[in-house]
Amino acid sequence: MAKKNGSIYSRAVEAWGTESQMDQTIEELAELIQAISKFCRAKTPEKKTKAYLHLCEEVADVENMINQLRYMLDADLIDKFREEKLKRTEKRLKKPKDAE
Repeated sequence: MAKKNGSIYSRAVEAWGTESQMDQTIEELAELIQAISKFCRAKTPEKKTKAYLHLCEEVADVENMINQLRYMLDADLIDKFREEKLKRTEKRLKKPKDAE
């Protein structure tokens, strides 16, 4: 995380508090779920494009909130869990499909 962004994240947490930022994270995650659903349901090219742009915006919102969570929590521990889960996914990808 860039130092500049880290300052923004710390200032946001200091200004609004941990609980408020966790609530905001929940709200942003719900908006992302809705945006994914709308994207998957879009039928026309115009609706698909509009839904795609909205989906990208919601991903950005969630990434910003995730970075605030990393600031509030233990980023090193989060990284450790992420690496473990990536290794598990890699193992699953190496298995034959009929072995699952």
